[in-house]
Amino acid sequence: MVLPSPTVRICDDDITALTCLAPYNISFARMELNQIDPSPQMDPSNVERHNVDYILQFISPPSNLQDVPIHALSKALIQRHHFLGISPDTPHEYLSWPSNDDGKAGKEAIDLLEQYYTYPQHHPYRTAYTSDGDYTYGHVALSCSGLSKGIRLVFQWDFSSESWKFHDLKTMPFPEGAKSTPQAVSPFLTRVIPTPVLVAGAASPISEEDDDAYWNAYGTDDRSYSGPASASVNELGSEDAYWARYSAIQGSEFPALL
Repeated sequence: MVLPSPTVRICDDDITALTCLAPYNISFARMELNQIDPSPQMDPSNVERHNVDYILQFISPPSNLQDVPIHALSKALIQRHHFLGISPDTPHEYLSWPSNDDGKAGKEAIDLLEQYYTYPQHHPYRTAYTSDGDYTYGHVALSCSGLSKGIRLVFQWDFSSESWKFHDLKTMPFPEGAKSTPQAVSPFLTRVIPTPVLVAGAASPISEEDDDAYWNAYGTDDRSYSGPASASVNELGSEDAYWARYSAIQGSEFPALL
């Protein structure tokens, strides 16, 4: 009687590589990130007027700044508020990310937003889009007659909720390279799946040809299978010795299959 040779089957399950092990001492040398997950991501939609109006009801005028609901803020801004203990009591810190000017740009944007609130004749919103390679941003210009400089609300597209989240308050102009549609700048986000690279321990990795021969051996006469890594009871000393090989990898990184 010839017992089927143990082998290794590697199954990709999204991010995690699941390993089905048998008795050969085959180890992982490294994990290579070389498979692209084709899972589709929804392209960002246009920033709509209701997105802007919803945020303005909380932040304008900034002299009466209220807590913006968490669901309307970008995750990065939520973390900034939390870890730095920032509250609406300091509007320029609450609404604007810091720059290299000791917060002058943020304070200027707050002053302009205060003026914007007092002027009744607001111009229609203008929108432009940028990307930093990871996220897509929608910039909405707020302007009106009498305002010395325009300001812009910056929204970040959140893929998990497929919606725009308020992220920053800046002065105009739009960033260089901004486009008129989000599709023109939206990064093609892909997730990378780790692929295990096998290095032979007691045996070399099974080739595709050998692997097919192994699985095709089921349902045939055991004596007819003579794959390159097959082992008979006589070669191992006894059937008990053969199965004892399963315990060889006990206590290693992976449990033995019994």
